[in-house]
Amino acid sequence: MSDIFISYSTEDKEYTARLAIALESQGWSVWWDRSIPIGKSYEIVIEEALDKAKCVIVLWSKASVKSQWVRAEAAEAQQQDKIFPINIDGSKPPLVYRALQMADFINWTDDLNAVEFKNLVSDVQIFIKKLHVQAEAINTFEEMKNSSHKKPDIGRGRATVAVKVDDKKSNVTVKNHSNNGLSTEKTKQYQNDNFKRKGFVLFIIVFLLLIGAIALQKKKVKVATLEPATKQSKKICYSFDFVTQVGSDECL
Repeated sequence: MSDIFISYSTEDKEYTARLAIALESQGWSVWWDRSIPIGKSYEIVIEEALDKAKCVIVLWSKASVKSQWVRAEAAEAQQQDKIFPINIDGSKPPLVYRALQMADFINWTDDLNAVEFKNLVSDVQIFIKKLHVQAEAINTFEEMKNSSHKKPDIGRGRATVAVKVDDKKSNVTVKNHSNNGLSTEKTKQYQNDNFKRKGFVLFIIVFLLLIGAIALQKKKVKVATLEPATKQSKKICYSFDFVTQVGSDECL
């Protein structure tokens, strides 16, 4: 599997060779040579190389825009969402690819420190690194899924796999817990502590309910005690003698 597949026209072979050397200097493997092994189909070899490549750099030029091979390779790269188009001589790419952001390499002269080359290297690095992280995450997930179907060996302990995946790094950490007897003891201790906590909470709830019931009973007794006095106080009245013009607090 190559890191980079370069799609180009035969007329741009010299330019492609220089670009391939520059990319290989960054530590990537580059597929660009159109020499086909004896007995192999030209079309099949290119198709396999393109499918296995992590990304595809398409060189657009006056010659490549007329090449059916370059157009077909660009279409496949775009469909797989791994196309990196480059313009090397100012020619307009086919209409369907003009909406894509394209790197301007018209004035590039094999300079590894040129802005356009550095930008290309940065974009390719991010893209390939993202693919590595995704592949590692998928492999880890598959391993976890496969291990979940196996019957656990209690005598050998357990294994916990933690995976952290983002755009910058991917860490896979495996922690082994081999002392199963100790783990069982801790589990029992935790269950006992949990039972005690639940019992204590239940005791508090019952105690509070009991206090509430006592307080409610006292309130009822107090209300019942005050009722006769309240009823008796209603018998107090006031009378007035219109003859003597004298008032009295006693009820007649």
